[in-house]
Amino acid sequence: MSVDEVRLGDDRLQLTPCEMRLLHSVAAMAPAPVRRSAVRERLSDAETSDNIVSVMICRLRRKLGADMPIETVRGVGLRWIDSAIGEAA
Repeated sequence: MSVDEVRLGDDRLQLTPCEMRLLHSVAAMAPAPVRRSAVRERLSDAETSDNIVSVMICRLRRKLGADMPIETVRGVGLRWIDSAIGEAA
């Protein structure tokens, strides 16, 4: 498996470069939450809006399904969780 490849079980997920950066940004900071502003900066340039971040999160959640290990921390941002135990990694 390459560094730019994501698998869910035996299935290889097709992620866009922005989705991959979003996933990496959140997972790399686990268990600490990542501010939306930091995610926004990582996704693209200064013109990336909060709405674009929300759309990217929605798309990533749809691709990863119900067991997505990213949760929204209200008022803070996003956090990677260990879905096997339901707690922050």
